[in-house]
Amino acid sequence: MEALDSKRQKISEGLQVKYTGTHTIGKIDKIVSRKGVFWIKIDSTNLYYRSDYVEVVEGKEDYVKSNK
Repeated sequence: MEALDSKRQKISEGLQVKYTGTHTIGKIDKIVSRKGVFWIKIDSTNLYYRSDYVEVVEGKEDYVKSNK
């Protein structure tokens, strides 16, 4: 099973993502699976987020620049 974001896109370490709850942006440091749920550690906060609550923003430079 592979980790997917809120839009069902495959995610992997190093990708830039946004946590949809607070719009926090960062790169994925680590992906872990616990009881069938993927958790994503974001470098900007050092916190883990459920993968279905993050969205890949890698390559969406307009979004990233306007939200810094």
